[in-house]
Amino acid sequence: MVEKKDMVIHLPDLSFVQWCEKSFGLNRGVYNTIDAWFYENGVKDILKRRKLIVYFLNHYHQNQSDGKRIKFGQGRLTSLLSEYSNRRGVIGTGKGS
Repeated sequence: MVEKKDMVIHLPDLSFVQWCEKSFGLNRGVYNTIDAWFYENGVKDILKRRKLIVYFLNHYHQNQSDGKRIKFGQGRLTSLLSEYSNRRGVIGTGKGS
């Protein structure tokens, strides 16, 4: 499997999801929620959306104490996505769409 982060976004769908699972301990349901959130908030281009997903996951993975699996908790994922996007200016500014 491709490990170079700049090439990961070009993987087929299943391989990209599996890379996210391996790299961040993310299950498919959480991945789908993140992907749908960015799409519904204006990031229609799949490559830009995948880059944002990787940036978002890297950001929160680095801040996890165990460094293995990202744990968002019930209802927290959407608020973290909003917070991250607002802080980075990726939604509604043309940077992410």
